[in-house]
Amino acid sequence: MWAKSPLSIITGGPGTGKTTTLRVILDIYKRVRPKGEILLAAPTGRASRRMVESTGHPAASTLHSALGLFADEEDRYLGGSQPLEADLVIVDEVSMIDMRLAAELFRRVEAGTQFLLVGDPDQLPSVGPGNVLRELLRCGLIPTVHLDIAYRQKNASRIALNAHTINEGDKDSLAYGEDFRFLPAEQADEAAQIVLAVYQEAVTYQNLLEVQILAPFRSRGECSVKRLNEEIQKRINPPDPCKKELKYGAQVFRELDKVIQTKNREAVSNGDVGLIVSITQDEEEGDTVRVLFSDERAVDYSAEELSQLELAYATTIHKSQGSEYHTVIIPILKDQYIMLRRNLLYTAVSRAKQQVSLVGQKQALWITGAKQKLGAPHACGLHFARPQAACQTGAAYLTEGIMKADIAAWFSHRCFLAVPGVSHYSAVRNALPACRELGIHTVLMAFDMDMYENPAVANCFQTIRGILLEEGFQVKQITWDRAFKGIDDYLKGQIIRPN
Repeated sequence: MWAKSPLSIITGGPGTGKTTTLRVILDIYKRVRPKGEILLAAPTGRASRRMVESTGHPAASTLHSALGLFADEEDRYLGGSQPLEADLVIVDEVSMIDMRLAAELFRRVEAGTQFLLVGDPDQLPSVGPGNVLRELLRCGLIPTVHLDIAYRQKNASRIALNAHTINEGDKDSLAYGEDFRFLPAEQADEAAQIVLAVYQEAVTYQNLLEVQILAPFRSRGECSVKRLNEEIQKRINPPDPCKKELKYGAQVFRELDKVIQTKNREAVSNGDVGLIVSITQDEEEGDTVRVLFSDERAVDYSAEELSQLELAYATTIHKSQGSEYHTVIIPILKDQYIMLRRNLLYTAVSRAKQQVSLVGQKQALWITGAKQKLGAPHACGLHFARPQAACQTGAAYLTEGIMKADIAAWFSHRCFLAVPGVSHYSAVRNALPACRELGIHTVLMAFDMDMYENPAVANCFQTIRGILLEEGFQVKQITWDRAFKGIDDYLKGQIIRPN
C-alpha cells in the first residue's frame, strides 16, 4: 500500500506495532532505493526519539525542527518556508497534530515524495484546533491500514485488553489484577493520599523516570498536577543540607527533582523529562541548573530560563501523549466530571507497559464510559473548540460552522461553540447541559455580521438569545470591524471586545 500511494496512513491502538512496522518499511525502502532521502518526524521530542529506538533509523526530528518553525509568546509560528527535501517522509503520533501544523506540513511536501502518516485516532485530539488524523481517515480517500493486535504488553495483558474495553465504552467489563488495579477512595483528599503512597512504593524499586502520575487537571483540586507535585517533592525529595536548591517564583527546584521542559528550544523539546543533577550558585556568573534528560543529554538553565521547567512527578494526561512508562497512576474522581471522557482515560491507560493503578471512585469510571470522546462532535450537533478555556473563564462564543469555530478558538485562545445552522434550535437547547458541565455561564453570540442584518434570519438569532436567557445564561453580542465578514477573519491579529 505505502509503496504504491503518494499518501497513506497506518493506524492502530497502543502496542499494536505501528512503529515496529516502520522498521520493516524502512528496511525495504533502503534496499529498493539505497540513495533515497528519508525523513522521520513526530510532534514531540520524546516521540521522535522513540522512532529512532523502534526503527533503528539513525535520526528523527520534531516536526517543528524539520519545518524550521518556532512559536512566539502568542503561539504564532515563525520562520520556515523551505520544502521538505526527502523522498520518503514518515510522521508518527499524527493524532497530536493540529490543523495549523498540519497545514505547514502538507504545504512543504513536494510532488513525488512518498508521505506516510502513523497514529492512533482514538487517543486525545490535538490541544490546538482540529482533529486532523480523524478527519483524514473519515474522508475515505487515503489508503489506510489498521493494526489491531497488541504487542507492547505480554499476551493477555489486562492493560491492553482494558484499553480496548475503555475505548469501546464498556465500563462494566474491566478486568482487574496485579497489572491493572482499582484502589477505591471516597473523597479527593483520600485519593491524593493513596496516589502519593502508591507512587512512593513504586519508585523504591523502579527508575523515577519510569513511574508517572497522570491527572486530568493541571491545577484544580487535591488530585491536580500542581498539588500532587508539591506533595511528592516533600515526600521523596525534601530539603536536605546535602542538596542544593533554587527558588524561581513560588517554585523550589532541588537537586534530584524530576522536571519537564515546557517550551521548544534548540537543545531540548517541549515535553522532555529529566532529572536535576546539579545546581551551581555563583554570584558573578549567575545560578545554573543542569538537567540530565532520559537520553543522557545534559542541558544547562540560567535562573531566568527556569520558567521553562516544571516539576514532573505528575503531569497532565495531555502532556503524556507520545510517551511510555512502566507504571502509570491515574486519579479518577467525580469532581473531574467535565474532563472524564473515554479517550482521556484510554490515552492515560495506554501509556503503561507493566502496571496501571486507578485511584478514586467507581462512579467516575462509569461516567467516563458513558460520555463521548474529547474532540468528537457532540451528540446534540454542537461542536466545542478549545473547551478547556471555558473552564477558566466561564464564557464561550457561539458561531456557525465547525471550521470557523476552530480557527477563531486558535487565534483567541477562547472557547467557541459551533451550531450546524442558525435555525437549529434543538442543537442549542440540547447542548446546554454540556455547557454547564464546562462551567459556562456567559454566551457571546459571534455570528457573521451581515447575517444579523438579514431579515430572514434575524428572528433565528432572537430565538437563540431567548433560549439562552430562559435557561439562565448571560448573553452578549459581539461586533467587530465591518471590513471582516467572519469572527475568524477578524481575530487574525485583532481582539474581541464585547458590547
